Amino acid sequence: MELSAKIKADIQKYADKQGKQNTVLIIKNTMDELDLLLSDYLEDTHSKNLKKVKIIFKRYLQSLAIIKAGIPAVQNDGMITGKNKPNTEDDKMLRLMQARSYCKKVKKALNCIDNDYRVLLVDTYINKCKVEFVAIKLHYSRGTYFNRKNEAVSEFIKYFR
Repeated sequence: MELSAKIKADIQKYADKQGKQNTVLIIKNTMDELDLLLSDYLEDTHSKNLKKVKIIFKRYLQSLAIIKAGIPAVQNDGMITGKNKPNTEDDKMLRLMQARSYCKKVKKALNCIDNDYRVLLVDTYINKCKVEFVAIKLHYSRGTYFNRKNEAVSEFIKYFR
C-alpha cells in the first residue's frame, strides 16, 4: 500500500505531536501500526471538523440575530461629543455587513452540498431538531444518521473554506 506524500507528511506531523519518533520506519515495517496511526489521525480530523461546523453554525445563528435586529435609527441629541467616544452607529453598520457576508458564505456552502446533507445539517444545527426527528424525516436509521452526519460535516467543511 503506497501512501501519497501529503498523507505521509500529515501522519508524520500527527505522530510527532503524539510523541512517536521514527514514524517513517514504523510505516515501512508494520502495517498494523500504520492502521492505528491512520485511525487516530482520521478520528482527530473528524472531531476537529465537527467542532468547526458547530462553531460555524453558532456564529451563523448569531449573525442572523444581528441581521434581524437591523440598524437602529441614528440618535442625535444635538450635543457635541468628544473624539474619544466611539461611533457606535458605524460599529453596528460594520457588524451588520459582516453578519450578512458570513450568512451568504454559509448559505453558499450549504447550496454546494447534497440535498440530504443540507437538510441534515440545517435541521441538526440551525433548527435544533432531535436526532430521531431528522432520522425519520430523511428515512434513516439512527446509525445511518450518524454516518451521514459525518459525511455531511466533511462535505460542508470542504466547501466552506
